[in-house]
Amino acid sequence: MIRVLLVNDITLVSNLIAALLEGIDDIAAVGSVTTVEEALDRIRDGDVVLVSAHLPDEGALRLTRAVDQSAPGIKVLVLGLTE
Repeated sequence: MIRVLLVNDITLVSNLIAALLEGIDDIAAVGSVTTVEEALDRIRDGDVVLVSAHLPDEGALRLTRAVDQSAPGIKVLVLGLTE
């Protein structure tokens, strides 16, 4: 089972992604947080961190660097959405 931690400051987007992941075998959303700080507190909950590229204050970049330093086995996927 691949455990995915969702990091997005828009709860609706996280909820939609979690619902999509529910339908995929061997993948589970293990949590959803809205800030980099919350993500760092829960970083070891997931095998993969799916983070919004649009977090405030370069949050995706800060989180990616922090994961690389503190939990290098965890993968980070940055999701960017445009209109």
